[in-house]
Amino acid sequence: MISRLRKALTAATAVPVLILGAVGTASAQNASVIWSTSSGSYTACLSHLGDAVTLGIPCASGGSGSWRDDNSNLQDPDSNANYYAEKTPGSGGKCLTAFWQGQIYLEPCANPVNYYEQWAEESINGHWHLKNRMTQKCLAHPADLSMKDCDEYDTQQWWY
Repeated sequence: MISRLRKALTAATAVPVLILGAVGTASAQNASVIWSTSSGSYTACLSHLGDAVTLGIPCASGGSGSWRDDNSNLQDPDSNANYYAEKTPGSGGKCLTAFWQGQIYLEPCANPVNYYEQWAEESINGHWHLKNRMTQKCLAHPADLSMKDCDEYDTQQWWY
């Protein structure tokens, strides 16, 4: 159902931005997604360049603003398929990775994809939180990207 909804939304828009509201899980296996966020007067996207993870302005489909959700080859996959690897597109893609001290970076995906590379996409009040499986912290976008204790009211943790 979500996969069909995503395909319909993607086909209906020129730029495939992930906007599903409070439907549940945001992802579908091997779907291309763009994670965007608003801060004041601008919209930025979770972007990748080399091994760096940044906020890209403006948001653009394809290239550095696109991610591929993949729930195959996970270490200890959960039966509800609630965790995904956020991978850069293409073969040999790298995984979005969090570490205990709050660092966010890209690394070659482990085999199997480890807990530091797995993300839950949680729908909360019309926006999404990206929660890391190992740290149990959420991706936030203050002046730079970081990991913070998850807080549904913290607008720096909202993704669309």
